[in-house]
Amino acid sequence: MIDTLAASMGLAASEPSFWMPLAFMLLLFLVIAAGTLLDGFDIGVGILVGIAPETERGRMMSLHSPWRDANEFWLLLGLGLFAAAFPFAWGVVLGKLYGPLTLMVLGAMLRSVAFEFRIRSVAANKPRWVWAFCLGSLMTAMGQGMALGRIATGYQTVAGYGWFAVFVGLCAVATYMLLGATWLVMRVRG
Repeated sequence: MIDTLAASMGLAASEPSFWMPLAFMLLLFLVIAAGTLLDGFDIGVGILVGIAPETERGRMMSLHSPWRDANEFWLLLGLGLFAAAFPFAWGVVLGKLYGPLTLMVLGAMLRSVAFEFRIRSVAANKPRWVWAFCLGSLMTAMGQGMALGRIATGYQTVAGYGWFAVFVGLCAVATYMLLGATWLVMRVRG
């Protein structure tokens, strides 16, 4: 089967030019899966902090503080790997996902700034930064879900496909909330 696939591409199964794209696709899949799971806990807690009781918000933010900085690199690692491994495809694909990726990147930036400023701000301004962190987490989750919806529909631009991307974005928000809730249950006793 592999020989047939390689022959259909005009290559031999033993050539690196056949295996390298497959290896990079597998590596990219692993980076996306790890980033979704590990950063998903952080995004989920960020969304949940907006609906949590005010007395618990500070505790929720400090519980995932050590992992917060470690999870920041998944997005850049995935984008860098994609651009390096598939130099002719990244411009086309990212051009089709311009809106969702812009929303995701703006959300990630807002999350990072709000998290750091909440730590360093006076007590009266901390609730504003918590809300900014929640909004940034919502934007990031919605952007990731909308990008997934656009990919699933083959980058179609008809109105129905746009609403499908929004629906998948809302499903991503719900999924990240579930990940964040399970992480909190795992981390907090009682």
